[in-house]
Amino acid sequence: MASDVTLTGLPAPDGAWPTSTADDAGLDPAAVAAAVALAADRNSTALVIAHVGAGEAGLVAEHYWHCEGGFGDAPMLGPTFLDDGRSIEDVASAQKSVVSVLTGIALGKGLLTLDESVAKYVGGGWSRAGSAAEDVITVRHLLTMTSGLDNFSKVQAAPGSHWEYNLGSGWHTMKRVLSGVAGMGLNDLLRTWLGEPLGMTESAFVDRPTGVDRPTGGAKPEEQPGVMYPNGQAIEGFATSARDLLRFGLAVLAGGRAGDVDLGVPADYLRASLAPSTLLNPGYGFLWWLNGQAFSLQPSGARSEGPLLPAAPADTVAALGALGRAVYVIPSRSLVIVRMGGSPGENVTTSSRFGEELFERLRLR
Repeated sequence: MASDVTLTGLPAPDGAWPTSTADDAGLDPAAVAAAVALAADRNSTALVIAHVGAGEAGLVAEHYWHCEGGFGDAPMLGPTFLDDGRSIEDVASAQKSVVSVLTGIALGKGLLTLDESVAKYVGGGWSRAGSAAEDVITVRHLLTMTSGLDNFSKVQAAPGSHWEYNLGSGWHTMKRVLSGVAGMGLNDLLRTWLGEPLGMTESAFVDRPTGVDRPTGGAKPEEQPGVMYPNGQAIEGFATSARDLLRFGLAVLAGGRAGDVDLGVPADYLRASLAPSTLLNPGYGFLWWLNGQAFSLQPSGARSEGPLLPAAPADTVAALGALGRAVYVIPSRSLVIVRMGGSPGENVTTSSRFGEELFERLRLR
C-alpha cells in the first residue's frame, strides 16, 4: 500500500471532529445514504466514514445504533453501550492489525527483529509444540500466519510451509512478545505507544472469559481457540470504540504520522505489512487483509479467486474480525471506514457478502 496522505493532526479525545460532505470526499450522497441504511439493517452498532482532505480528517458519516442482535454465537463480543449511545466492543480478530502496528513500533525502537525465534523473547513452553519446534518459529511466522501451529498450538506443518488463519494462542503470543521486549504491561504499552499519541482513550486489552458459563458446546476452556494460553492464562480481547478504531485507521492511512505525532513505525515495515507476505496467501500481509490480489485463502483455508472485495478499490487494506467488525483503509480515496456490531447475517471474516454489499452501495470504483 502506497499512500501520499498527509494528516496534520487528530482531534483531542474530548474535542469535536470536523465534518466533510460526501461531495468533498468524492462520494455520491445517495450512495453514502444507501450504505448507512444497509448497516442499520444488519445488526450494526456503528458505521463511520472519514475522509482526509487538505490534511484534515472530516467525518462524512457517523451513525450509531442500540443494537443487541447478532451476538448469540459470540456473547463475549457483545457491546457495552456508553451514555451517548456509542459502544465499546471486543472487536475479535480486528485486533490483529493493531498488534501489527505495535510490532512495527517495537521494531522501530530496536526492541525486536522479525526473524528471531519467538522463544528468544518469551522463553520455552509458549505453545504445545515442544522446544525443538518452538525454536524455529519466528516473529515473522506469527505475523504472517505461517507458524505451522494449529488453533491449539500443536504442530501441523513446518514453519513457513503452510498458511492457516490462527484463532488460537499462537498468534496471540505476539502480545506476550511485545510486552516482554517493552518491559511493561500490555495496556501500559498500548496507552504509551498508541493511546496517548493518537487520543485512543477508549481502548484496552481485556481478558476473555474462561468460565463454564460461556456457551462452548461442552468444550473445556483449554480446548477453545482464542480463550486460553497453554499456561492457563486468559487470552486478551481488544475492547474499543468506533472512534478509536477510526483514529487508528487514519494513522495507518497517513503512514503512522499525524501532525507532530510520529508512531515510529519504519516505512519499510509498514509497506511490507500492507503487502502480500507470502505466496501461500497473497491476500494477507502482516496481520492485515489485502484487497486486489489474484486470490486469497479464507480463514477456513478455502481458496477464493480474485480480490476479497471486488467492489472496493484494489488498494483497500482491512482489519477484519468476527461478526463483520472492520476497519477499511483506502489510500487511493483517502478514506477510512469503520463498522462495528453483531453478525450482519453471516459469521465469516473475509469474503463477506455484507462487506461486498457495503462497497457496492458506496460505488467507489
